[in-house]
Amino acid sequence: MRRKINFHLYLVGGISILLTTIFTMMIYYGLIEQQTKRDLRIYAGLLGENYVLSGHNIQFYETKSQEIRITIINPDGKVIYESDANTNQMDNHSNRPEIVEAIKTGTGEAVRYSNTLENNTFYYAMLLQDGNILRVSRQTHSILALFLGVFPLIIGIGMIIFLLCLLLSNALTERIINPIEKMAENIDSLENNLAYDELIPFAKIIKMQNIRIIRQMENIEQEKNKIQMILENMSEGFLLLSIDKNILSVNHSAIRLLSAKEIDYLGKNILYLSRNEPLNNSINYAVKGESISDDIFINGKCLQVFTNPVYDKDEIIGVMCILLDVTEKKESEKIRREFTANVSHELKTPLTSISGYAEIIENGIAKQEDIKDFAKKIHNEAARLILLINDIIKLSELDETSAELQLEQVDLLEIAKECKNMLLVPAQKKKISMEVVGESCKIFANPSMMEELIYNLCDNAIRYNKPNGNVIVTVKAEDKYAILSVEDTGIGIPEKYQNRIFERFYRVDKSRIKSTGGTGLGLSIVKHIVQRHNAKISLSSTVNVGTKITVKFTT
Repeated sequence: MRRKINFHLYLVGGISILLTTIFTMMIYYGLIEQQTKRDLRIYAGLLGENYVLSGHNIQFYETKSQEIRITIINPDGKVIYESDANTNQMDNHSNRPEIVEAIKTGTGEAVRYSNTLENNTFYYAMLLQDGNILRVSRQTHSILALFLGVFPLIIGIGMIIFLLCLLLSNALTERIINPIEKMAENIDSLENNLAYDELIPFAKIIKMQNIRIIRQMENIEQEKNKIQMILENMSEGFLLLSIDKNILSVNHSAIRLLSAKEIDYLGKNILYLSRNEPLNNSINYAVKGESISDDIFINGKCLQVFTNPVYDKDEIIGVMCILLDVTEKKESEKIRREFTANVSHELKTPLTSISGYAEIIENGIAKQEDIKDFAKKIHNEAARLILLINDIIKLSELDETSAELQLEQVDLLEIAKECKNMLLVPAQKKKISMEVVGESCKIFANPSMMEELIYNLCDNAIRYNKPNGNVIVTVKAEDKYAILSVEDTGIGIPEKYQNRIFERFYRVDKSRIKSTGGTGLGLSIVKHIVQRHNAKISLSSTVNVGTKITVKFTT
């Protein structure tokens, strides 16, 4: 603004100086012209009177001037007297404008420009009493010549005036701008900083607009913070890219899922964040206008990627990516597939046995003395089938995490003693001694699930124990935790299999299935019960020494 004001003031000053010079020269030249014409008229009058007194002997004495040319022409236009030239060499002057006008009206005037001399000649003619015409003339500089003559002086004066204009314009600009700048600096209190009354309406409008802009900015900031908060608290990864694949927005989940460093990626190309080829291929397709859903694998994680083009009207202006961690989902699907296959196999085995024995009996192939043995086998297989189905139902119930647990205060030591009593017969058959030691520890838990957990741990310890072995159940309090441990002196578990024993239907030694019995679901049920109660389970085992499983509950 300051530059514009200064420029316009400089322009106005320059134009003013130029126009003033031109008009001054024109007025000055006009005054010179008027003065010259007046002098010629007076001089001609004096000569005319002198001529009358002198008679026809044409002579001029004190009235003759060297600057003024005198000519006398007779009525026919012939020059009979010329003060500066030979009359015999002069043309007829009857057609000269000033002569024609003098014959008609008594006086005549004319101005003629000489290209050769580059000046103007003023003529004045008057009709004498004897019929002759007296003409006087005088040469003056043209307005251009006059201007050129004083040009250096005009330039000097103009520059001085222009410098003064510069100083005055700068001072005036500062005087105009400074109050406005103070208003801008104190826009919240415009009424107290108004330098000019004319700015009051303007200031009111500015203040209203300023308030409106501040509110809009606050709303925009709030919306931005909301969006940022949503993005930052999303478990899903979010990426917003420009059409050039530069990162416009990225949340921490996306950085974490892509196993990238926690640095500022805004404005950088997607390759700085991830060089995963399937991800970049999906983005390339989205840039071309295609919506893509694909699975990618990064550092052992399976991520589902949704890439979509972002449109502004009909033009693609960017790409939006959503990243979902589907590792657990994929693993669950794998477990379900394996579980279905295992269930089919586990159900098929007893059903095949039952069907085979029943068919033998039905067809009368079995001897009378064998029927009782076959019936016993059918009963055992049916019992195994029922046990398997019950365990599958329990697992299905435990998988249903949406169901609310019915919790109440239970004593782990009392439940352990009850489980010992229930398992005395199986333990005695295998000559296993069971012992429950420790102190009373009360926790809030589901009673039936706690019974199932301890029963399965103890049952497992008996099944995989050695003859004359021991099973010790320990219950104790430790800080804010209740510790339950089941330790046996059994066959133990090799270290390479220890991380898999809680899988469904998993057995370390499948050749022991018939000798040990069970469904292969006991420890899987234990793991699910522990998870539902937010507890922790751990295992330590040595081959041919024994196994100890510990569960840690929060009291």
